[in-house]
Amino acid sequence: MTTKEGNGDVVLEQIWTEVQRLKGNSNNKGDNTNEGTNGTTVTLSNHLKSGYTTDQASQVRESVHNDSFNVVPPPIDCPAWLCIVLPCIGHLKSMKAHKNCSPEDAEVLRNGKWIRYDAASLVIGDVIRLEEGDIVPADCVIAVDNNPDDDDLLVDLRVVTGQTRPKQLNVSEVRTRSQRTLLFGGTVVRGHAMALVTAIGTTTALGQLIKNGKFPVPDKDGDEEDEETMIMNENTNMTAMEMGTIT
Repeated sequence: MTTKEGNGDVVLEQIWTEVQRLKGNSNNKGDNTNEGTNGTTVTLSNHLKSGYTTDQASQVRESVHNDSFNVVPPPIDCPAWLCIVLPCIGHLKSMKAHKNCSPEDAEVLRNGKWIRYDAASLVIGDVIRLEEGDIVPADCVIAVDNNPDDDDLLVDLRVVTGQTRPKQLNVSEVRTRSQRTLLFGGTVVRGHAMALVTAIGTTTALGQLIKNGKFPVPDKDGDEEDEETMIMNENTNMTAMEMGTIT
């Protein structure tokens, strides 16, 4: 896959600006999370080529996420011993749905190399790569691909939006932020894409659905974009909105 390394991609540029703004406080403390080895600010195009270093990702987790990880707690967040005593808890519809949409790993760009990493380690601004069969490991916005021969990206977001029809995206079109947004827990049915993480863990649309007791989401056959926008508007908190989860 060949990608326009951020060139002319206004949507990703806006998101990258928000990422840097959220990391601004850590820079004031001398963490230099936004800076390269020569002290210059990292541009989006360079970030899409190299991603975070391990140290930078750790600094983002500490300063922006307060040391929290990319984990969405289950609808019934009980101690492990209780699940053993009452195994029926794990067979509840909501618990099964949560288990089926929880990613174990993700392909992330770290230190200039693509690696399979624990999905819980993702932070906002991470560059990830999605392929057929992957569970979307965080709320994210896909990057524009300049290869016209690539198949459209097809992603099943039913677990979050209730939409029975998969979301179809032409990865070579810029489109709007919400049209290019994928949500934690969705499943890539076809195609591949690179994306920028905009929200993790409890700040994702899925995390907010569970927090507000609206999970699992019933199936719907309405307009795909309208339903998805409604879900995100109702359930996404300010951090995720600022990072581009909604328009």
